Amino acid sequence: MSAPRRAAAGVLTLCLLASSMTACGSSGGGGNGSASRAFATPLATSLSGAGGSWALLPAGASSGEEHFWELLHRGAGSSHWSLATPPGVQDNGGLAIAAAGYTLLAGFLPSYNLHFSPLALTTNGGAAWTPTPVPLPSGLTGVPDSLALGSGGTTYALLANHGGEIVMGNTRGGEWRLLTTARALAATPNALDTTTTTATRQTSTTPTTPAATTTQTSTTPTTTAHTTTQTSTTPTTPAPTPLARGCGLMSIDAIASLSPEGVLAGGTCTKAAQIGAYAYVHGSWRAAAPSTPAALRGIPSKVLWLTSSGATTLTLVDFPSPSQNTLLAAWSTDGGHHWVESPPLVMGAREALIAAGQAPHNQTLLLLSTPHGSRLRIGAPATAWRATPRPPEGTATVVAGVNGEIDALAVHVYNVVDWRLAGTPGAWQSVGTLHVTVSSTSH
Repeated sequence: MSAPRRAAAGVLTLCLLASSMTACGSSGGGGNGSASRAFATPLATSLSGAGGSWALLPAGASSGEEHFWELLHRGAGSSHWSLATPPGVQDNGGLAIAAAGYTLLAGFLPSYNLHFSPLALTTNGGAAWTPTPVPLPSGLTGVPDSLALGSGGTTYALLANHGGEIVMGNTRGGEWRLLTTARALAATPNALDTTTTTATRQTSTTPTTPAATTTQTSTTPTTTAHTTTQTSTTPTTPAPTPLARGCGLMSIDAIASLSPEGVLAGGTCTKAAQIGAYAYVHGSWRAAAPSTPAALRGIPSKVLWLTSSGATTLTLVDFPSPSQNTLLAAWSTDGGHHWVESPPLVMGAREALIAAGQAPHNQTLLLLSTPHGSRLRIGAPATAWRATPRPPEGTATVVAGVNGEIDALAVHVYNVVDWRLAGTPGAWQSVGTLHVTVSSTSH
């Protein structure tokens, strides 16, 4: 089986997304409209940083071999988008991306004939790509944040094995090393569990031995039984608590790099006691989760999304219940030791998450589908979610620029229309169109 692919020059086919956004998702992403389950993590996403803005979009047919995912880039200070998808590899399954400064790492998610995940690096906005020297041992998990890029080329990848495996390598070469699996992480002792106790122990509860009995009568009296109790003043350390005891970790679903080193892993919890987020730093794992709001403490959770920009880490957590899904965003600047959460965002039973974007100035952008069209919500730490005018028809993802501007990228057959939110209270204005033509090659 062969899959058509747009030529390396940057041509692609785009689908009309006006009437059904989720129809353009792949099996690994897209919103899940059932409120009795956690949302699936959407593949459509955006990142902004020193290297400019990046956006992942669905393209082509709504499904099948002519359905692709494409990567767009806009340089800092530029007003124009360009097609930046790494050429020559089948990308029906989607892409995972991770940025560090001006470097972007992209990985192809498995689909059809592609049973592994090639990786490629760019340092010039996608104008040129360099394959990494050592391939991954198996395919990436089907989410956009299954890669994390740290300092010095240190790379973490979330593989789609055994509920999620995290491997560690380097973009410069060398073998991949297994860090953990979902099952192993759930049973790992918590590196921060250093509780000590003062123990009270009984030194003897056994009666002393009476005088020996012989055929000759003894005149020595026997000693009566007695018990002595002694309190030890030496602290004893109990066995460390399993890291995910209060979570019931079922799978690892997202990863992000930590500054200056390390990785944060987020997953799905079957228990309602805590959020499943764990940090690997200096060779050991520790709990690193945001606090669960009191109103949500009886609901299991799923970490939908993790991303890092500099020293700031952002997570998005879903709390699914039979009648609704509730989303919580949280930000940390110290490796997950402390978090500042957003207020909960309650979504109705017929709403779904289409795309999520990381924005400068500690913000997040959520594109949601509703029975009446899409809507955009902007979140920030300890700040009420902000609504905008309804995004334009066909919006596939939303992007926050390095200067704080917010763009909606709408796909219409062969054109990607860039709409910008301007003014107060704000209105969407068309600021440009990326025109593409159709060309395909076979693998």
